[in-house]
Amino acid sequence: MNTKKILLAGAGVAASGCLTAGAAYIHGRSYQLYRRTIFPAPPAPLLSSSPTPAPMSTHAAPKTDYPPANADYAPLRILHISDLHLTKCRYAQLRFLVQAAHTHPDLLVFTGDLISQAAVLPELARALESFAGIPGVFVYGSNDYTAPRFKNPFRYLYRTSSADSLKQHSARPLPTDQLTSLLESFGWINLNNARAEMTIKGRKIDFIGVDDPHIKRDVFPTTATEPAATAVTSEHGELATQTPLHTQGTPAAQNPPNMQGTSTQNRDLRIGLTHAPYLRILKKLAENDCQLIFAGHTHGGQVCLPGGKALTTNCDIPTPYASGIFTWPLGAPAQKGDAQLTFPQAKQHAIVEVSAGLGSSPFVPLRTFCPPELILLEVY
Repeated sequence: MNTKKILLAGAGVAASGCLTAGAAYIHGRSYQLYRRTIFPAPPAPLLSSSPTPAPMSTHAAPKTDYPPANADYAPLRILHISDLHLTKCRYAQLRFLVQAAHTHPDLLVFTGDLISQAAVLPELARALESFAGIPGVFVYGSNDYTAPRFKNPFRYLYRTSSADSLKQHSARPLPTDQLTSLLESFGWINLNNARAEMTIKGRKIDFIGVDDPHIKRDVFPTTATEPAATAVTSEHGELATQTPLHTQGTPAAQNPPNMQGTSTQNRDLRIGLTHAPYLRILKKLAENDCQLIFAGHTHGGQVCLPGGKALTTNCDIPTPYASGIFTWPLGAPAQKGDAQLTFPQAKQHAIVEVSAGLGSSPFVPLRTFCPPELILLEVY
């Protein structure tokens, strides 16, 4: 091959690389709002004396969704916000977040890694003012405690960043107390290793949250060692009770699963929150009768193959569940984008939603086949 051909080939490779990087940069700012729906479990089939079921019309499609028994029953609208990794001058990201207030959610769920720099708290506060008066709950991720450090992005293909994040001696602390004060100033409940209860639109909801398991801060909250709950009133005029932050006491594993937490009587829904969807955490939340579990952390793989196929999750959940909504125990791969599911009927089964997040690593602000997202979940 002569010199001219070599130069042309090199130029082609360089141009291709630039186009790919440019597309990944643009894709990382292609913010998406996905709408998902969860319907009640279908009623149990009635016993019949007929030996065979009535034949179904050859033109009738099998029913896969189940509308609420009362058509006038309004769904609970939950806006899931995760992994902003907010840094200075992320104006498009904050505008998209503010616009999501027009979806009129009934409940906000934050699953951590909201900030990456201390200086962004005023900008975050201004954006969150759009959601003032809406009840909310939150847990933290590692980057709500310490600022991220540059790492070789290819390391995520063969190891998680958990060990790196635990090296506190080299980490730069972030103003977590100020972040907590900000979120609580809106009436939102701190669920890091805590439980809470509230009533929204006439529905009694229990919450169980854990601090970030990726950096070993999770202590499953039990009731035996916790003081009495304190009353919190939302601007919607509905009473919420919060179990104070619990970081000490008997580990949950020493107690029978069915003896932990609020009784399953007299409540309509139990929701679990964790930043990182480690399998042991999902299992524990499901064992404690959480029907719906929210998580983030994975960025959906962030840099994925076509079809949104993740190469890594940065935790132990398999890559087909890097983002989307799916049932626990794991079965069918997660549904991405707009989707609908039905609540499982079996005990210790749940629906899990893992958000791909609204931000990205501040050092690798790229995404491919995995756009940043907010999720509006309607629960009937």
